[in-house]
Amino acid sequence: MVVFDTDNTIYPYDPAHKFAIRAVINKITNTYEINESDVINTLNKARIKIKKNLGNTASSHSRLLYFQKTLELLGYQTQIFDSLDLEEIYWSNFLLKANLFHNLTEFIKDIRALNIKLSIITDLTVQIQFRKLIFFNLDEYFDFVVTSEESGADKPKNNSFDLLREKSSLKKSRNILMIGDDKVKDINAAKKNGFLSLQKVHKGVDIEKNIKRTDGYFNSYTDLRIFVKNYWS
Repeated sequence: MVVFDTDNTIYPYDPAHKFAIRAVINKITNTYEINESDVINTLNKARIKIKKNLGNTASSHSRLLYFQKTLELLGYQTQIFDSLDLEEIYWSNFLLKANLFHNLTEFIKDIRALNIKLSIITDLTVQIQFRKLIFFNLDEYFDFVVTSEESGADKPKNNSFDLLREKSSLKKSRNILMIGDDKVKDINAAKKNGFLSLQKVHKGVDIEKNIKRTDGYFNSYTDLRIFVKNYWS
């Protein structure tokens, strides 16, 4: 089985996030007539507070909670409609700028053609991660999806890895290859669980160079397609 992380592994996260958060900042500044720098600072404070309160859980990534807390910290109490509106503004704009890495879909089809199972282990909540997969037209390719909302803890804790083994009934971890970008949450955690691991490397990624903690890294899915063609087929 080949297992993918989602964010920053099947698509670059930063361009989509920056575009989406800009739309949110514009909405808050225009609606509440607040200085932009104050909004940005408060968004950061809100995110830190939520993560501190919720710890290593899926809900600690909730944009709805971030935006609810932002408006509260700005002195507007709980704005139910506006908080939900800001969440939708964020994710709709996020998806407008989210593009799969080149040849990702083709690589997935190559793996499928070899009758190898495909799965996902990802942090964040089920609803938005399912929404992304449908948006990318990838929902039909994966046998199993495990989110940290379902497993109860973000990576690098073992919860999601254990749950995937339970769902897939694969007993031998060495038959599972994890592809991810984060050297701690994806690569080191996969190795700790006995999986093989490959790190997707691109701008901003902290490369795992310790060969005891990874089985390698790659720059593009084109490279992996060539590897599969030469060694797996």
